[in-house]
Amino acid sequence: MKKLLACSFGILSICQVAHAQSSVTIYGIIDDGLTWSSNQGGHSAWQMQGSISQGNRWGMKGVEDLGGGTSALFRLENGFNVNNGALSQGGREFGRLAYVGLSNDRYGTLTLGRQGEAIGDYIGALSANGTLPGGILFPHPGDLDNNGIDFRLQNAVKYVSPTFAGLTGVGIYSFGGAPGNFASNSAKSFALQYATGNLQLVGAYTSIDHPATAVPDGVWTAGNTVDGNYGLAAGSYKVFGVAASYAMGPARITADWTHTQFGNLDPSLGAKIGGHVTFNIAEIVGSYMITPCVAARRRV
Repeated sequence: MKKLLACSFGILSICQVAHAQSSVTIYGIIDDGLTWSSNQGGHSAWQMQGSISQGNRWGMKGVEDLGGGTSALFRLENGFNVNNGALSQGGREFGRLAYVGLSNDRYGTLTLGRQGEAIGDYIGALSANGTLPGGILFPHPGDLDNNGIDFRLQNAVKYVSPTFAGLTGVGIYSFGGAPGNFASNSAKSFALQYATGNLQLVGAYTSIDHPATAVPDGVWTAGNTVDGNYGLAAGSYKVFGVAASYAMGPARITADWTHTQFGNLDPSLGAKIGGHVTFNIAEIVGSYMITPCVAARRRV
C-alpha cells in the first residue's frame, strides 16, 4: 500500500459520446497515467495507474418519451482496467451501473437495479475526491465511508424527487435477497440536497445490514486486506454525512464531514475486533479553475 504519495502526472482522460442513435447513447471514458510514489513497500516506485481522475468505463443509456411528461430510461455501465483489460467491480460485466426506470416531470424518477448509494453519490461529489482532478488520489482514509464509491447497491429501488425551491430528495432501498426476510443483508440510503445560486448543501445517510454479504466488493469487508491486516466483520454499517460547497467565479470552497460506524463486530473474523468502531472524517477543500480544460469531473 502507498504510504505517501508525492506526485502524480501524465493523467490522460478522454470523455466522448461515441455514438448516439434515436434515444440511445453509447459512451465511454479512458483515463490512464503514470504515478510516482515515495514509499511503496519501503521503496519509491513508478507505476501505470488508470481511473485516476475518472473511472474507466463504457456504457449505454437510453430515454424513450412515453408522452404526458413520462419517459422510460435505462443505463448499463461497464468498468474496466485499461492497463490489462480486466473487468472492475468484482468482475461484473456491468458492475458500475445497471438499471431501468421511469421518469416524470411532475412526480420524479424511479429506477430499479444496481445503483450507487447516497454518501458516495452526494457527499463524495463535494469532497476532494469528487471536486479535484486528482480523483482517486484524494479519497477519505480507507474509503471507510464509500466517499470514493468503492461499492454499489444490488437489487436497489431508487427514487429521486423533482426539485422544489432548490430542494431535492433521494431515497434508496436494496433488497437483501434472503427468502422471507427482506431486511437481512439489505441496505437503505437517503439524501437531501439544496442548491441555490453558488451555494450547495447536502445531507446523506446509509445503513447496511451485514455489509460483507450485502456489498462484498466494499474495500473494508472482512475478507479484504490492507498491509496484511484484515477488514472488519461487521453485523451493521451506518454512515451519516453533511457537505457544503460555495463557488466564487473560478474559485470554489467545499467542506464535508462523515460519521461511520461498524457495529456488532465478530471478534472471530477479519481483524478480530469485537463491539463497534466509529470513524469521523472531515475535510475542507479549496480549488481554483485556471482553465476549463482541467475541470474536475466526478469519478462515479
